[in-house]
Amino acid sequence: MNCRTISRRILAVALYLVIVATAVAQPASPVRALMEESGLVRQSAGSDEGFRQMVVGTAKEAGLLADEYLEPLADISQRALETERYLDDLEAALIEILTEKQIASIREFYASPLGKRALQAEIAGSTSEVVDEINATGEKLRAEAERDSARTALMRRMDEQFHFSEASADWFAMADLVVAEAALLSVSPGDPAEGLAAARRMVELQREDRVETFRDQTTASFTRIYRDLSTSDLADYVEFLEAGPAAEFYAAYYAADLRIMDQRIEEIRERFAEYVRQKKA
Repeated sequence: MNCRTISRRILAVALYLVIVATAVAQPASPVRALMEESGLVRQSAGSDEGFRQMVVGTAKEAGLLADEYLEPLADISQRALETERYLDDLEAALIEILTEKQIASIREFYASPLGKRALQAEIAGSTSEVVDEINATGEKLRAEAERDSARTALMRRMDEQFHFSEASADWFAMADLVVAEAALLSVSPGDPAEGLAAARRMVELQREDRVETFRDQTTASFTRIYRDLSTSDLADYVEFLEAGPAAEFYAAYYAADLRIMDQRIEEIRERFAEYVRQKKA
């Protein structure tokens, strides 16, 4: 896959992983309220449809899966990643990890003037107009970032605390693995253990290179999204993100996300294998 294709697809993931605006009127728990106020509910909106598109795009680019299996795999993948179910699982995982003190500290920040400005910038940055602008001016945004090393360094630190580039690479790795496993299962729906293990190793080897590619694109995207925040505001935002409660929250979120993704990969594999078995019967 060339860099231009990767850049276009990164922005599609960014739309789902960082900022799409939806609302939960009555949060069921302090953790769900925190997820809403910190943007995690917003960033998950449409992720099931987004993953479906990633699976379809990956399958078409790889050319590994027969056309007759493409839509069934996409349907199974989208159902497995159903957004509200994902959020429920994430909430349950975070309830087990976060303390009341951590939750209160993070909610207090996102209710502050700076926290509100940061979220407003992220919501504004999710509009189709801004996403199209980022797609069209990526090179210009990267050049802008290079001219201001101080802001760029802050945005890199933000990326690290959000685990954004890592999560983007993980989602693409998940799509790659789902397609590779489906290609094997479409031929042998039993348990081609060696082939599945080899597919996972191949995807893991590609992940690190992708993380670095995503870091460059994320910096360009953040340059546009946070343009109206002063360097002082960005520094204060990073200070909050690197402080104990916020750092622990985002680390817990990322770890929970990885666990949920592993569960969903297994679910997709099992459901697709059953589909193939029924089709071949």
